[in-house]
Amino acid sequence: MKVCCPGFFDLIHPGHERFLVNLASEYASLDVVILEGGSHRLEAVRLTPIEAKDRIEQIMANSPDVSVTIVPMEEVVEWFRVNEAVNTIVVGDESALQSYHWLTAVEPILTKRSGGVKIYRESARGPFIQRRNPYIFPKSYDAESVYKHLLESRGTTVSSLCKKIEGTCKSSRVLVVGDLIADEYIQCSVGGISAEAPIPVMIENNRSVFVGGAGVIARHLKFLGCSVTLATSYGQGESAEAVQAQLNADGIHCFHLSDSGSMLIKSRYLSKSTKLFRVTRGDAYIPFDPDSFEQLLAQLPSFDLLFVADYGSLFQNETLISRLLQESHSLAIPVVSDVQARAPGTSVLNVPGAYVVMPTEREARLAVGLTEVGLEELGRILMKKGAFRTLGLTLDEDGLLVFDIDNQASVVYLPALNRDPVDVSGAGDCQLVVFAMSKFSGNDIVTSAVISSIAAGIAVSNLGNIPVSLNDIEECWNQREF
Repeated sequence: MKVCCPGFFDLIHPGHERFLVNLASEYASLDVVILEGGSHRLEAVRLTPIEAKDRIEQIMANSPDVSVTIVPMEEVVEWFRVNEAVNTIVVGDESALQSYHWLTAVEPILTKRSGGVKIYRESARGPFIQRRNPYIFPKSYDAESVYKHLLESRGTTVSSLCKKIEGTCKSSRVLVVGDLIADEYIQCSVGGISAEAPIPVMIENNRSVFVGGAGVIARHLKFLGCSVTLATSYGQGESAEAVQAQLNADGIHCFHLSDSGSMLIKSRYLSKSTKLFRVTRGDAYIPFDPDSFEQLLAQLPSFDLLFVADYGSLFQNETLISRLLQESHSLAIPVVSDVQARAPGTSVLNVPGAYVVMPTEREARLAVGLTEVGLEELGRILMKKGAFRTLGLTLDEDGLLVFDIDNQASVVYLPALNRDPVDVSGAGDCQLVVFAMSKFSGNDIVTSAVISSIAAGIAVSNLGNIPVSLNDIEECWNQREF
């Protein structure tokens, strides 16, 4: 019997090395197949197939009966037909199967040879290989099926999770401190070509103003049922008044840390749902008033949870924010961090010991200065360096990877539920808020990842930062409307 281990191997990290070495010790004869083409790894330094082959051969130098082959994606099915000795495939984890659509053609070949597909996993007790029998390849790696399986395996439902979150949110007092932004959406149509230059002349049809920045987090929290205070610089001007009016209408208490300056406005020009370009105006940084901040610190013991949202300028108030974090720690108030690393000196590591953080893969790699490690290794390094309780790596259309300090051997991967988004602006904020409040209510990281990913699927279906409620989550899941 020969065993095949297929993969893109465009990043070879310690997890890959353990995987390959353990497989070689488990099986007498092993074919490592490097798939050429089709990998979609994000924000990383990739290895070419030839470089990957050299690296794997070095790793497996002490394993005599291991071959390494490069196979183009379009030839992989034929490779299995020709190599009749191969009857088993072992892949690194179930999430990797999302890229292996050719398995639907290869599976019958392996079945005739009395073989199949196996999944390599790691746990606190060490590595083990689990057989998938029968192996059912989900259509397009159907996210809905994955979510349903995870919920059923934990004996819960979306409805019961929502009820639990609702109970916690109704009694939770949450403080949000961060940068407030006005998000404008200007719908345009093409009126012709300019006589001055070969460029289209755009006609403005309508303009909508949405609450942006830390205000998005505050609104999501309020729509979940929390009592919310938003402390920020509100600025002046028509857009600031529109944002303030929306927050007041939502019942969010606004604590003014400064009223000077001009609110930062991000104007997105669109033709239907296609973004043409974005224009930013206003003050990128409005300093907080120290006296007002002292008043806020005096109120800190009355809050159950703190959200810190940096969209480019919050940590320029370095001394004040440091005091806020220190006092939150001394009061044992959990801190949820959303630091977007848009300014020099800012990173996810600005809030050590955070209860929940959800950086993008790019932000995570910038924080630790590592581009060549794989996602699992990246997450564990960042968890350790930041002393975080829970970490979520957001992978855009590729979904979410979640790490938990209480079970460091466990990594949860969820594919994105909505892979055809209308507008991704604010979706990460929605996912962070729902995940944090689910975990705060006592749900585990798996069910919290499921419920927050459903919420994110709803959020990207809307144009603009529209809050998602628990009723929205429950209704959309029950009706499967994404």
